[in-house]
Amino acid sequence: MSAGAPSNVSQKNLIDKVAQYVSKNGSQFEQMMKEKQRGNPEYSFLFQNGAFNKYYLSKVRSEQIAQKVICCSSCLGVYFLYVLIICNQSRVLAQINL
Repeated sequence: MSAGAPSNVSQKNLIDKVAQYVSKNGSQFEQMMKEKQRGNPEYSFLFQNGAFNKYYLSKVRSEQIAQKVICCSSCLGVYFLYVLIICNQSRVLAQINL
């Protein structure tokens, strides 16, 4: 099982897109995807022992963080540039006042 991004661009794009949808639509959407795609090797990343599962989970988390940051910033009327850097499962959130 790989923790890094897939080298195949179409596989990476698929994982990134599913992670975006899961972060927006929640765990019920993810469960529906798992049920529909069970046995489909292209979607093995959805499952704990699947290839690129760690990468997928990190993308879901980073999308969720980004959505919360955007929501909080807009609710407060404060404008910040947030940079989310993910490196080897470490997450750093940098805040830069504009």
